[in-house]
Amino acid sequence: MSLSDLAPELDLANALLAASRRRNLLPPRPDQGVGGEVGQRFHEALRHRLLAETYSPSRAYVVPVPKPGYTTRPASVMTLEDRTVYEALVSRLSQRIEQQLLTREVVYAHRAVEPRRPYREFEEAPLHDARPYVVVADVFGYYEGILHDMLVDRLITVTGDRIGSQAIGTFLTQLLGAPRGLPQGTRASDALATVYFDPVDRAMLRHGYRYVRYGDDVRMTADSFSNAREAIARLESSVRGLGLALNGSKTRVFRLETYQRNVSDANAAREELKERMHRARIDALAAQVEEAETLDELEGVLSDDMLWGLYSGDVTVADILAEMSPLLEPTIQQVAEGLFTDTLARAPWSDQPLRREAFHGRFVRSLKLMTETKSVVGLADAERLLYRLPDETEEVAHYLRALAEVVPERVQAIVRASLLGGGFRHEWQEAWLYAVLGLCPSLPDDLARHALRVAADEDRGWLARASALVLLARFARADRHLAARMWELAPAPFRSEIIAAAAWQAADGDWERFLNGCKGDPVHEVVVAHVRQAQGV
Repeated sequence: MSLSDLAPELDLANALLAASRRRNLLPPRPDQGVGGEVGQRFHEALRHRLLAETYSPSRAYVVPVPKPGYTTRPASVMTLEDRTVYEALVSRLSQRIEQQLLTREVVYAHRAVEPRRPYREFEEAPLHDARPYVVVADVFGYYEGILHDMLVDRLITVTGDRIGSQAIGTFLTQLLGAPRGLPQGTRASDALATVYFDPVDRAMLRHGYRYVRYGDDVRMTADSFSNAREAIARLESSVRGLGLALNGSKTRVFRLETYQRNVSDANAAREELKERMHRARIDALAAQVEEAETLDELEGVLSDDMLWGLYSGDVTVADILAEMSPLLEPTIQQVAEGLFTDTLARAPWSDQPLRREAFHGRFVRSLKLMTETKSVVGLADAERLLYRLPDETEEVAHYLRALAEVVPERVQAIVRASLLGGGFRHEWQEAWLYAVLGLCPSLPDDLARHALRVAADEDRGWLARASALVLLARFARADRHLAARMWELAPAPFRSEIIAAAAWQAADGDWERFLNGCKGDPVHEVVVAHVRQAQGV
């Protein structure tokens, strides 16, 4: 039995909606969010190809995404058709998979049927046991290490569906061109990874360990350091039985109080800073009031009622400070800016760096708040962050995108320094920086020349090339002949970028003819409609 036999059972319409949601790990792409708009034409045409046995998955394009420590994880760029088939194949088994998984008290997230429990609850789970030791463990190469044959065996055991399970295994091997690995960033892969790891979950519970898991992160509690080491040994043995391994650099034993401090670090640091800022403002006001030689010096600082109270002796300095205290509370933005500054003072390259987890938690929390409030304080450090912390490029890019229309020249200067400075960048980082420039009101000549060189450079990765072409087209600076050549050579997942580029420049008659020559695909037609909506056409 082949995919053609399963085609009538696949819910392609709902799978399409899931497949077109924004992918984790990747910058925004033109076919993102088209699922509700391409309509029946797309999934019925796909079903026909499945029934006629003319469908086979295109080879996924693998993009290295930086991780801490300058290593990378693979993100797979797939066509919307392939993402839809993948989601449909897995969702067909999802209810049966979910019924066989351990409860959400053990497996918190990445289940076959969402919703997931918050990561915060997972981190806090060991605190409820109140045992003196906590084990923190991480699986090395979790998604890329999953063996398709073992996954199929596990799916058959759990669901009893041999045909559907084998179809998933065959699909994955064709998609990735290898007998192992799952494309990261999709709901379908999350479900498969969880069912693959289920034997480890059960083994740990059978041996009596207090154990919880969230994706590839594990937490356990123990009564002694020796028992904690024993739990790690058991976990490592079980994980190796699946062809995987623990990440030695992230597997540690903490005393409960140390673990508790680590979990609450970002919130504790924020509250401590907020209190310190508040106290400093109160002390400054007290000093100003006490040192004033005349009440005239306090006009504009205190209200008229307070000034009269001081003059008449009815109000003391303590009374003034108590009344003014709520008004001296720092704002969310001010606390975020202070936390950001304090965190960078203890960055990994500083003399007294924070632990990696503490730095990441404080950095992300403060930068997200600064992104929401559009604070410009982080701009002074953005270039250094892009260079020093490639794994945080996405967070920094989101921050710069929020400020691209507020202070475009400063944002362009940061991106210019990063792109033209000569340092090494992964294509994933370049794509994020092009996404930042695309929100600026103009594209300076030097950055346009750089983008054109990247788009035309056949030694560059396709994510960078396609993203550079879209950037140029947004400002009517793309080359039509280059786009035509890219159309012929680009892997199938990047056709949407080339269509988007043509749509941005369609006011030019030659580009309109190019666009007409590529029409016929319902996804591409929706991509064009999205571009024209963005143009206000």
